[in-house]
Amino acid sequence: MRNLIFVLQFILIMIVASCDSNNENSQEKVSCIEYPDYNYRYNWIYGPLCPSDTCQKYVLIWKALFMEKNNLSPQYFKDHIIVCSSGNNVWNEGISFSICYKIKIDWAVAYNCDQFVIKINKGNTRYPALDLPKDTLLAKEDIRLALDHRAYSSSILLLSNNDTLKFDSKEEAMGDLINTSGLNTLCFSEIDVDGVTGHMVLYAGAQYENKFNSCVQGSLDLMDGKTTFTDSPCYYTLNSYSENNN
Repeated sequence: MRNLIFVLQFILIMIVASCDSNNENSQEKVSCIEYPDYNYRYNWIYGPLCPSDTCQKYVLIWKALFMEKNNLSPQYFKDHIIVCSSGNNVWNEGISFSICYKIKIDWAVAYNCDQFVIKINKGNTRYPALDLPKDTLLAKEDIRLALDHRAYSSSILLLSNNDTLKFDSKEEAMGDLINTSGLNTLCFSEIDVDGVTGHMVLYAGAQYENKFNSCVQGSLDLMDGKTTFTDSPCYYTLNSYSENNN
C-alpha cells in the first residue's frame, strides 16, 4: 500500500512539473525596447520663463484656472507642480499663451504643457456663440470660457488631487506590471497623466521575439493599480498603414 501511495505521489509530482514546463515554454518571449532617457526626452520644456508683464499676468491666471479646474489646494500646487517655461505664440488669428511644467508626486514625474488664447485678432469670426472680445488681451473669465469650449486649441490638463501612489518605487511598479503581463520583461517608457482620470500612469513596452513587427505596450495606473496591455506594430510600413485604414 505504501509503495502504491509513493508511486501515485511521484506521478502527481511529474504531472505538475510537466505542466509548469509547458507553461514556461508556451510563454511568449519579448525583448526589451531601449527607449531614450526619459528626462532627456523632455529637456525641451526647460526653456526660459517669459519675463514680460503680460506673461507674468497669464502665469497667475493659468495657475488660478489650473487649481480651480482640478480642485487643488495652494499647498498641493506648491508641493507637486514645478513651472519650467512660458511664452506667447503669435499666429494668424491671434496670440496664445503657453506654459510647460512637471508634475512630481513622490518618485513619479510627468511633464505637460498647457495653452490658451489671450488675444483674438479683429475680424476673426470663429466661435461666434462665445462672443469673446477681439483685438484686446482677454480677461480671466474670457479665458475660462475659451477653455470650457476648447476654443482656439485652448486646454489645461486634468489632474487628480490625489498625492498618494500605490507603489513605493519605479522598480516596484515595473515588477507589478511585468508580473501581471505574463511576459518575461517590459522596458520603462514614460510616466504620463491620464486624460480621463487625471492619475499618474506608467508606460512600458517590449517587442515579441516570435512575431514580425509586433510590440506590446503596458500601462499601470500608479494610483489605483489598474493595468492595460495593447499589441500593435512596432513600426508602420506603407502596407501596414493601408491595412489599418481599410
